[in-house]
Amino acid sequence: MLKFAAVFVALIGVAHGMNIKGTDHDNSKIPLARTAFVVRMAANDKDVSKINNALSWAEELRTSLPDVDFWLSVDGTQDHSEYTSEDWSKVPATGSKNLVMAPKDKFNSFAEKDSMKLQKFVTAFQAKNIPLKLHVYTEQDILNAYPHITDARDQSAKACKGEKWCKQPLGWQFHNQALGLWWKDNKVAYDHVWVSESDMDYHGKLHQLVEQYATTHKDKDADLVSMISPAWPPQWMWGETGTNAYLQKTSPMDKMLTLDSPLLKNPEQLRSFIQNDYSKKDDKKCMRIATPEYVQRYSSVLLDKLEDYCAGQGMCAHSEQFAPTVAGCEGLKIRGLNPRHLLDVRHDGGPLR
Repeated sequence: MLKFAAVFVALIGVAHGMNIKGTDHDNSKIPLARTAFVVRMAANDKDVSKINNALSWAEELRTSLPDVDFWLSVDGTQDHSEYTSEDWSKVPATGSKNLVMAPKDKFNSFAEKDSMKLQKFVTAFQAKNIPLKLHVYTEQDILNAYPHITDARDQSAKACKGEKWCKQPLGWQFHNQALGLWWKDNKVAYDHVWVSESDMDYHGKLHQLVEQYATTHKDKDADLVSMISPAWPPQWMWGETGTNAYLQKTSPMDKMLTLDSPLLKNPEQLRSFIQNDYSKKDDKKCMRIATPEYVQRYSSVLLDKLEDYCAGQGMCAHSEQFAPTVAGCEGLKIRGLNPRHLLDVRHDGGPLR
């Protein structure tokens, strides 16, 4: 997680509505039937405790926006008998399963002794008589689809410096690739995909957020809508967590944005720096930027680009920087949520890192 929420909050009023390189798309009418809402979860005790959030969102969308498809995307790595906190290399791939389950359908796991927490997710939806679209994967699925990601994992281990809390399966840190597994099989169905963490609070207004950005909001054509506009945090521990190819193509923002940065006090200077000054650097590298991922909306264009970068070109990175950096490199349209929405969209999880 990012350790620069305060910087991003300061950026909201400055960079909201900023187009990194000025490319817009003419998507004036986006049908909700081409929209998905995906909740990322892991089959562990922490996320099992958050299943009621997912249930309430699924029911809210089913009632108010029935055209929107609700999905759970679950990392099953920690829910297998071969998993230990020190080694999970023997946990097999699932084949990245996509299951559409009616309330009375039986869930078939790897084996009776495995997927017990995942079964709790399924049972919770069945108890509420809510249909469930379920995507299940493990770390091995990510490794199979994105073999170059091992470079980024090595960089992550350097940043962790042996801390126990930091030893996690790949899905904990490389969310874009976990989502990419799902996207490979579902890309023909959607133009926009919302992705949310399980410890969010939408105060019963989730359907309004999804609908506004599809139909009436001025930023409905954005390729990446994130809770807070991107920047680059000083001394961020995950700043170098990427594959060799990614690190060679990108470089962090020269002028670190802190609360006392002169750039934050002049919106025009900030826009000029991002759109012009940085792009004129002699090395022609893309600017590395980052944003928290609590809730984001991706366009199909951006999801395809992320897939091409990591699977095709071996450029993968910690997902809080990967998606906005790729969007910036490709001249796609990046937006922070309208500040009015931040009154209803809250993160109720732990501290930022």
